[in-house]
Amino acid sequence: MDSLTQFVLGSSVGLAVLGRKIGPRKAALTGGLLGTIPDMDVFYPFEDPIDSFVLHRGATHSVIMQAVVTPLFGEALIRLFKGLRDHRIMTYLAVYLCFVTHALADAATIYGTKLFWPIWKEPLGTGSIFIIDPLYTIPLVVITVWALCVSSWTGSLPARGDLLPGNFHGLHGLGPGRAADRTLEGRGRARAPRHYAGPHDCDRRALQHDFLEGNRHRRRPLLQSLCSPAG
Repeated sequence: MDSLTQFVLGSSVGLAVLGRKIGPRKAALTGGLLGTIPDMDVFYPFEDPIDSFVLHRGATHSVIMQAVVTPLFGEALIRLFKGLRDHRIMTYLAVYLCFVTHALADAATIYGTKLFWPIWKEPLGTGSIFIIDPLYTIPLVVITVWALCVSSWTGSLPARGDLLPGNFHGLHGLGPGRAADRTLEGRGRARAPRHYAGPHDCDRRALQHDFLEGNRHRRRPLLQSLCSPAG
Protein backbone atom coordinates (compact mmCIF):
# COMPACT_ATOMS: atom_id res chain seq x y z
CA MET A 1 0.00 0.00 0.00
CA ASP A 2 1.03 3.63 -0.42
CA SER A 3 2.77 5.46 2.44
CA LEU A 4 -0.24 7.62 3.30
CA THR A 5 -2.48 4.60 3.72
CA GLN A 6 0.06 2.85 5.92
CA PHE A 7 0.45 5.93 8.11
CA VAL A 8 -3.26 6.45 8.69
CA LEU A 9 -3.78 2.71 9.15
CA GLY A 10 -1.17 2.70 11.90
CA SER A 11 -2.70 5.87 13.35
CA SER A 12 -6.10 4.22 13.58
CA VAL A 13 -4.65 1.16 15.27
CA GLY A 14 -2.67 3.28 17.73
CA LEU A 15 -5.75 5.38 18.47
CA ALA A 16 -7.94 2.35 19.06
CA VAL A 17 -5.50 0.65 21.42
CA LEU A 18 -3.66 3.50 23.16
CA GLY A 19 -6.00 6.47 22.77
CA ARG A 20 -7.43 6.23 26.28
CA LYS A 21 -3.99 5.91 27.87
CA ILE A 22 -1.93 8.65 26.21
CA GLY A 23 -4.59 10.72 24.42
CA PRO A 24 -5.86 10.63 20.82
CA ARG A 25 -3.24 12.94 19.37
CA LYS A 26 -0.20 11.14 20.77
CA ALA A 27 -1.72 7.74 20.03
CA ALA A 28 -2.43 8.65 16.41
CA LEU A 29 1.06 10.05 15.81
CA THR A 30 2.73 7.11 17.54
CA GLY A 31 0.67 4.57 15.62
CA GLY A 32 1.31 6.34 12.33
CA LEU A 33 5.06 6.32 12.84
CA LEU A 34 5.03 2.65 13.86
CA GLY A 35 2.89 1.85 10.84
CA THR A 36 5.52 3.22 8.46
CA ILE A 37 8.53 1.46 10.02
CA PRO A 38 8.22 -1.75 7.92
CA ASP A 39 8.79 0.31 4.78
CA MET A 40 12.16 1.53 6.02
CA ASP A 41 13.70 -1.28 3.98
CA VAL A 42 13.41 1.01 0.93
CA PHE A 43 16.52 2.80 2.24
CA TYR A 44 18.59 -0.37 2.12
CA PRO A 45 21.29 -0.01 -0.58
CA PHE A 46 20.29 -2.79 -2.97
CA GLU A 47 22.55 -3.47 -5.94
CA ASP A 48 20.09 -2.21 -8.56
CA PRO A 49 16.45 -1.10 -8.95
CA ILE A 50 15.32 -4.61 -9.84
CA ASP A 51 16.68 -6.03 -6.58
CA SER A 52 15.10 -3.12 -4.71
CA PHE A 53 11.72 -3.98 -6.25
CA VAL A 54 11.75 -7.75 -5.76
CA LEU A 55 13.42 -7.78 -2.33
CA HIS A 56 11.18 -5.10 -0.81
CA ARG A 57 8.55 -6.37 1.63
CA GLY A 58 10.92 -8.95 2.99
CA ALA A 59 12.26 -9.20 6.55
CA THR A 60 10.68 -5.96 7.77
CA HIS A 61 7.27 -7.23 6.63
CA SER A 62 7.59 -10.65 8.23
CA VAL A 63 5.12 -11.19 11.08
CA ILE A 64 7.80 -13.37 12.70
CA MET A 65 10.48 -10.69 12.67
CA GLN A 66 7.95 -8.08 13.73
CA ALA A 67 7.15 -10.17 16.81
CA VAL A 68 10.87 -10.35 17.59
CA VAL A 69 11.40 -6.57 17.55
CA THR A 70 8.07 -5.64 19.19
CA PRO A 71 9.50 -5.66 22.76
CA LEU A 72 12.22 -3.19 21.73
CA PHE A 73 9.74 -0.65 20.44
CA GLY A 74 7.30 -1.43 23.25
CA GLU A 75 9.85 -0.67 25.94
CA ALA A 76 10.80 2.55 24.18
CA LEU A 77 7.17 3.68 24.27
CA ILE A 78 6.81 2.72 27.93
CA ARG A 79 9.75 4.94 28.79
CA LEU A 80 8.47 7.74 26.58
CA PHE A 81 4.87 7.88 27.84
CA LYS A 82 4.08 7.74 31.56
CA GLY A 83 0.55 6.56 30.84
CA LEU A 84 1.88 3.27 29.46
CA ARG A 85 4.16 2.27 32.32
CA ASP A 86 1.50 0.11 33.94
CA HIS A 87 0.25 -1.30 30.63
CA ARG A 88 3.17 -3.24 29.16
CA ILE A 89 1.08 -5.95 27.47
CA MET A 90 -1.25 -3.39 25.91
CA THR A 91 1.73 -1.42 24.64
CA TYR A 92 3.31 -4.50 23.10
CA LEU A 93 -0.01 -5.37 21.49
CA ALA A 94 -0.33 -1.88 20.00
CA VAL A 95 3.18 -2.02 18.54
CA TYR A 96 2.69 -5.46 17.03
CA LEU A 97 -0.71 -4.56 15.57
CA CYS A 98 0.73 -1.46 13.91
CA PHE A 99 3.43 -3.63 12.36
CA VAL A 100 1.30 -6.59 11.36
CA THR A 101 -1.56 -4.58 9.86
CA HIS A 102 1.00 -2.94 7.58
CA ALA A 103 2.23 -6.34 6.42
CA LEU A 104 -1.29 -7.75 5.97
CA ALA A 105 -2.40 -4.70 3.98
CA ASP A 106 0.56 -5.18 1.64
CA ALA A 107 -0.22 -8.88 1.38
CA ALA A 108 -3.67 -8.00 0.09
CA THR A 109 -2.15 -6.30 -2.98
CA ILE A 110 -1.03 -7.89 -6.23
CA TYR A 111 2.67 -7.66 -5.29
CA GLY A 112 2.58 -9.93 -2.27
CA THR A 113 4.58 -9.91 0.95
CA LYS A 114 7.02 -12.33 2.59
CA LEU A 115 4.85 -12.70 5.68
CA PHE A 116 6.68 -15.70 7.13
CA TRP A 117 10.29 -14.87 6.25
CA PRO A 118 12.73 -16.55 6.96
CA ILE A 119 10.73 -19.78 7.39
CA TRP A 120 8.79 -19.26 4.15
CA LYS A 121 10.59 -16.98 1.73
CA GLU A 122 8.04 -16.82 -1.08
CA PRO A 123 5.76 -13.75 -1.16
CA LEU A 124 2.11 -14.23 -0.30
CA GLY A 125 -0.60 -12.02 -1.80
CA THR A 126 -4.32 -12.16 -2.42
CA GLY A 127 -4.55 -9.40 -5.03
CA SER A 128 -7.83 -8.29 -3.48
CA ILE A 129 -6.93 -4.59 -3.21
CA PHE A 130 -4.93 -2.15 -5.34
CA ILE A 131 -1.92 -0.35 -3.87
CA ILE A 132 -3.98 2.87 -3.87
CA ASP A 133 -7.65 2.59 -2.94
CA PRO A 134 -9.45 5.82 -1.90
CA LEU A 135 -12.42 4.01 -0.37
CA TYR A 136 -10.04 2.23 1.99
CA THR A 137 -7.80 5.22 2.72
CA ILE A 138 -10.22 8.15 3.04
CA PRO A 139 -12.08 6.89 6.15
CA LEU A 140 -8.74 6.29 7.87
CA VAL A 141 -7.57 9.77 6.89
CA VAL A 142 -10.72 11.25 8.44
CA ILE A 143 -10.11 9.35 11.68
CA THR A 144 -6.47 10.44 11.83
CA VAL A 145 -7.20 14.11 11.15
CA TRP A 146 -9.96 14.07 13.75
CA ALA A 147 -7.64 12.49 16.34
CA LEU A 148 -4.96 15.12 15.68
CA CYS A 149 -7.50 17.87 16.30
CA VAL A 150 -8.59 16.73 19.77
CA SER A 151 -6.41 16.89 22.84
CA SER A 152 -8.07 14.40 25.18
CA TRP A 153 -10.27 11.33 25.15
CA THR A 154 -13.82 12.10 26.35
CA GLY A 155 -17.03 10.13 26.66
CA SER A 156 -18.28 11.66 23.42
CA LEU A 157 -15.53 9.98 21.38
CA PRO A 158 -16.07 6.58 19.74
CA ALA A 159 -15.22 3.96 22.35
CA ARG A 160 -16.54 0.58 21.23
CA GLY A 161 -14.14 -0.42 18.48
CA ASP A 162 -15.58 2.03 15.95
CA LEU A 163 -12.06 3.17 15.13
CA LEU A 164 -10.69 -0.24 14.22
CA PRO A 165 -9.58 -0.23 10.59
CA GLY A 166 -11.10 -3.66 10.09
CA ASN A 167 -14.50 -1.94 9.91
CA PHE A 168 -13.44 -0.51 6.55
CA HIS A 169 -11.89 -3.66 5.15
CA GLY A 170 -15.05 -4.64 3.32
CA LEU A 171 -14.98 -1.43 1.29
CA HIS A 172 -11.94 -2.30 -0.80
CA GLY A 173 -13.76 -4.82 -2.97
CA LEU A 174 -16.14 -2.09 -4.11
CA GLY A 175 -13.57 0.65 -4.68
CA PRO A 176 -12.02 1.96 -7.85
CA GLY A 177 -8.79 0.29 -6.80
CA ARG A 178 -10.25 -3.12 -7.62
CA ALA A 179 -11.21 -1.90 -11.07
CA ALA A 180 -7.71 -0.52 -11.58
CA ASP A 181 -6.30 -3.85 -10.46
CA ARG A 182 -8.30 -5.66 -13.14
CA THR A 183 -7.27 -3.09 -15.76
CA LEU A 184 -3.59 -3.57 -15.01
CA GLU A 185 -4.00 -7.33 -15.05
CA GLY A 186 -5.65 -7.12 -18.47
CA ARG A 187 -2.88 -4.93 -19.85
CA GLY A 188 -0.24 -7.25 -18.43
CA ARG A 189 -1.89 -10.28 -20.02
CA ALA A 190 -2.04 -8.51 -23.40
CA ARG A 191 1.65 -7.61 -23.26
CA ALA A 192 2.93 -10.86 -21.78
CA PRO A 193 4.32 -13.77 -23.79
CA ARG A 194 1.80 -16.10 -25.38
CA HIS A 195 2.29 -18.84 -22.84
CA TYR A 196 1.33 -16.48 -20.01
CA ALA A 197 -2.44 -16.69 -19.49
CA GLY A 198 -2.77 -14.62 -16.33
CA PRO A 199 -1.94 -14.99 -12.63
CA HIS A 200 -4.67 -17.57 -12.09
CA ASP A 201 -3.82 -19.73 -15.10
CA CYS A 202 -0.04 -19.97 -15.01
CA ASP A 203 2.19 -21.86 -12.66
CA ARG A 204 2.41 -19.15 -10.00
CA ARG A 205 5.04 -20.98 -7.99
CA ALA A 206 7.35 -21.42 -10.98
CA LEU A 207 6.95 -17.78 -12.02
CA GLN A 208 7.74 -16.55 -8.50
CA HIS A 209 10.76 -18.81 -8.30
CA ASP A 210 12.18 -17.51 -11.60
CA PHE A 211 11.45 -13.92 -10.61
CA LEU A 212 12.56 -13.92 -6.98
CA GLU A 213 15.10 -16.69 -6.64
CA GLY A 214 16.73 -16.71 -10.07
CA ASN A 215 19.86 -14.88 -11.06
CA ARG A 216 19.68 -11.26 -12.09
CA HIS A 217 20.26 -12.09 -15.75
CA ARG A 218 17.08 -14.21 -15.63
CA ARG A 219 14.95 -11.64 -13.82
CA ARG A 220 15.74 -8.74 -16.14
CA PRO A 221 14.52 -10.44 -19.36
CA LEU A 222 11.41 -11.56 -17.49
CA LEU A 223 10.64 -7.99 -16.44
CA GLN A 224 11.27 -6.73 -19.95
CA SER A 225 9.00 -9.37 -21.49
CA LEU A 226 6.16 -8.54 -19.13
CA CYS A 227 6.48 -4.77 -19.28
CA SER A 228 7.56 -3.97 -22.84
CA PRO A 229 4.91 -2.64 -25.28
CA ALA A 230 3.11 -5.15 -27.43
CA GLY A 231 4.40 -5.67 -30.94
